[in-house]
Amino acid sequence: MNMYNQLQTKARELGICFLHVTQAHTTFPYEPLQYAYNHGYHADMKWLAENTHIRCNPHRIANFAQSIIVCGLPYYQPLPKRRGAIAMYALGRDYHKVFKKKLHILSEILQNAGYESRCFVDTAPILERPIAEKAGAGWIGKSSLLVSKEHGVLFFLGEIFTACVLPYHTPQKNKCSSCTVCIQACPTNAILPNQYIDARKCISYLTIEHKGTIPHAYRKAIGHRLYGCDECSVSCIYNSFTKPTQEPDFAARNYPDVGEILLLTPQQFTHIFAGSAIHRIGLERLQRNACVVLGNIGTEDDIPFLEHIQNNSNPMLAEHADWAIQAIRVKKP
Repeated sequence: MNMYNQLQTKARELGICFLHVTQAHTTFPYEPLQYAYNHGYHADMKWLAENTHIRCNPHRIANFAQSIIVCGLPYYQPLPKRRGAIAMYALGRDYHKVFKKKLHILSEILQNAGYESRCFVDTAPILERPIAEKAGAGWIGKSSLLVSKEHGVLFFLGEIFTACVLPYHTPQKNKCSSCTVCIQACPTNAILPNQYIDARKCISYLTIEHKGTIPHAYRKAIGHRLYGCDECSVSCIYNSFTKPTQEPDFAARNYPDVGEILLLTPQQFTHIFAGSAIHRIGLERLQRNACVVLGNIGTEDDIPFLEHIQNNSNPMLAEHADWAIQAIRVKKP
């Protein structure tokens, strides 16, 4: 069995839904990134505006590489019924840990054959989706997500940079055509023309990466979303062929109700959320989000949770709790 077939066979055993390859010495234009930076679409994620020379020349991150292997790991599963929606990708164990372990197994096959290799899962300045598009894994849709005709959009991307020369795949034609379902699905109109996303409006950004006060203009639009947002991804028509993930580590955990989250101590938060993607944002941001959610869907029964935050927290959290209490009382018949 040749190296390529060996990797494909092992990838299927690991639950990886596709393995595509492109040449490492590929380049991407600077101008689209610079346009996004100049217009502030990256919000306060300053690292996105750094290392542009590496992002546009991926071989610089591993100068030994001849090929880039792009893998997809599906994460679709039915969302559990709970107050405070959690983005599908974050329901179970942190995907970085799960996916990286699988890529290391593939990398060992290459290394045992004498080929230097390095693995990445959203952990380096790499333009993952453009690389995956060049590798023929799919095309970049209007939501800026990679779309696969066979697997939809509900999968993680990971890469192996290797010195092994493997057969390269041919890029696919963009099949989004005139469809605008993902654009219409976005609650805050964050999806812009030409595959740009204005992070300043994006609910995923506001509830995960944003560290400060959530702007009043977007609090109602956040609705019941406690962590992240799935609207543009789950709406894609190509998800019709997607099957639920078989990865046990991605199974939804039984997290506390959104009101109970406001009572957690830092120690309890760590105990409950350790090993999950949610743990990375910390208790303060999660409680901030919980206040906004209760302001949108809460009842009089939730006011004691919010008063606890008012009386025992920093000014930023207290302001969100006060907003939520007022929002609940305004809704009272």
